[in-house]
This record gives sequence, structure tokens and C-alpha cells, in this order.
Amino acid sequence: EVPSLPVDAPPGHVAHEKVKYNAHTKNPFARFQFGGLPFQTTLSAAGSEEACLIIARACYLQFEQGKAKNEVLQFRNDCYSHARGGSQKGQRRVAALCDDDLPIAALAARPA
Repeated sequence: EVPSLPVDAPPGHVAHEKVKYNAHTKNPFARFQFGGLPFQTTLSAAGSEEACLIIARACYLQFEQGKAKNEVLQFRNDCYSHARGGSQKGQRRVAALCDDDLPIAALAARPA
């Protein structure tokens, strides 16, 4: 099965400005805030920088559509699975790295 990604935000959409990628940490991530809610995707879970950014922007679109954070978290986790070709390998690690209850600094400090 070929890995697939969600539909990205269209060119010029505000999500391209709001989503910021931080490669200067042990566990790189993309992040944004929507309505004061912090949200992030991680390189480890997405599989590539491009996938990390696309998934983050797609999550931004989900928030714009009025989805609750728990719905967007489920959407993101589904995207991670599809981005990695639906593989179950490493799913426990992916789940651990996707814990949005942890501050970003705690994720960055986790061992690889």
C-alpha cells in the first residue's frame, strides 16, 4: 500500500503562515495555535518533514471546520497511520510522541 497524506491547505491559505516547523530539536515538530489551543505534529510520527507539515496544516483546516480538539487528534493519528502506509510497526512509539498533554519541551527532551 502506498502511503497517503491528507489534502493540504491550498496555496495562500493562512495555515501556511500559522504552522511553524522546528527542526532545531531532537524530536522535530510542526506547531500552531488555533483559538488559543496549542497543537502539534511530530516528524517521528509523520515520517518526513513534508508529511509533518501537511498533516499539521490539514489539522488546522479541521479546526476551521469547527471540529473539537479530540476529533482533530483522532484525525491526526489517522493521518500518521496513513502517512506510514498503515504500518503497525512503531505505533506505541508514535502514540507516545503524540501526547498533546505534554509541553513541547518535554517532547523535545525525550530520548530517540
